[in-house]
Amino acid sequence: MAGFSHEARFPRTKPVTPQRTSTGILLALICLFLVATMPIIANSRPSGSSALTFAVMFSVWQLVFAVPLFAWEAKKTKTGLFSARLELRQRNRTILIGIATGVMFGLSSIIYVVAAERAGAVNAAIAMQAYPLFAILWETLFL
Repeated sequence: MAGFSHEARFPRTKPVTPQRTSTGILLALICLFLVATMPIIANSRPSGSSALTFAVMFSVWQLVFAVPLFAWEAKKTKTGLFSARLELRQRNRTILIGIATGVMFGLSSIIYVVAAERAGAVNAAIAMQAYPLFAILWETLFL
């Protein structure tokens, strides 16, 4: 069964270099800090403004920053997903999963801005620390 080996189907072009664990931990802590500050930012908007409008503008702001980084990575990356030679079906599925993940992230942003308004900034900041775990759970269920 030599033809069914993992290495035969997915040959590596470069050896994989392990990432430093401390870098991943630092990035995760930065993300948790940002997630904890989101309810405070959401509740500090001008009085009389709608939570829904703020959430939509926040999602647009995230998109404005994400698209150029995505394009830069697609243009500059020599390895990884962008250089993979995928069949058309696999490529389309990968694109659809990326779009679906973005839509779920946008919807969750809208939901937690509205929830932060109702719960209060401090309560929402405490609750949002579990946000990454719920994001993993939902993406696992739907993707």
